[in-house]
Amino acid sequence: MKKLIAVVLAAAMVMGLAACGGSDSGSGSASEATSGSTAASETSAASEEASGSTGGTEATASGVDMSAYPSDVSEWTAQNFVDYFTAVGLFTDDADHETWIQDHEMNWPNTPVSECAGWWDLVGTEVCEMIMIMSPDLADSSQEDYDSWIETITNDKTLPGEYSSLGKVDHLVGNVAFAYSTMTLDDDTLARVEAAYERFLVDTGATATF
Repeated sequence: MKKLIAVVLAAAMVMGLAACGGSDSGSGSASEATSGSTAASETSAASEEASGSTGGTEATASGVDMSAYPSDVSEWTAQNFVDYFTAVGLFTDDADHETWIQDHEMNWPNTPVSECAGWWDLVGTEVCEMIMIMSPDLADSSQEDYDSWIETITNDKTLPGEYSSLGKVDHLVGNVAFAYSTMTLDDDTLARVEAAYERFLVDTGATATF
């Protein structure tokens, strides 16, 4: 009888140890899995913070993914400006409006203007926005021409010479001139244009000359 009791007690101890061992092992695996998941999450978050993006985009407060545009505004094309101001809701192509792009050779020969973009009000034939991109590297212009245009725009807020009749220049950002007032704008439209321009500065981090 004593032998039987001893055997039963021994068996119970073995089973108890086995159960404890299994519990410790399971707890360890869960802990390691949680730790690994947390580490992976922290690494991913750190990577996204370092790259300045989340989910592969660089969406701004205005909802525009700026990764689609050159980081330096001086490298923007006329199409970049049309796309941006369309994305923020200013430019539209509908029955009453039309966006447009002019190139240097056809529209601005012998000037430092490489491209020009804009948005027309087809009803009132009014230019709501004109964006001029200037360059000192055009074959039929020169660095002196470029410097002269930048100086005139900065000092007089207009384009030089015969082009002054186009109206005033509202803002200059590096090599890019923004002109809204080539013809009369109503107050509401002008406010929308100015708000879109201010949003552009925030989204790009660009610094305006004026």
